[in-house]
Amino acid sequence: MFEMIINDKKAKVMQIDDWKTSIDNDFKPGDFFDADIAWELINCVPPLKFSHGYFQCGEPYSTVDGRQTYLTLIRVNKEPEVWQFLGNCHAGQMVTPDKEK
Repeated sequence: MFEMIINDKKAKVMQIDDWKTSIDNDFKPGDFFDADIAWELINCVPPLKFSHGYFQCGEPYSTVDGRQTYLTLIRVNKEPEVWQFLGNCHAGQMVTPDKEK
């Protein structure tokens, strides 16, 4: 883990060594990841969505309100490459269903 300034605040950035069991157990929405964790997830299964700094895992996580959710990340820094875990969002969304309402 290392610290850096993100959005004018000091933030902890998780590294691959901080990932011990699973995303559900080791991380929560809002956490920051380094490139190694992000690319491990990106390469795990073909992504559902992957474009300029936005990524959703291709395997559904759950169903909320009759629609599937997907692990969602956004890139918040290019050098060093840092991604933020947004949680499990509906396809094409960047807000978890419990915060949509």
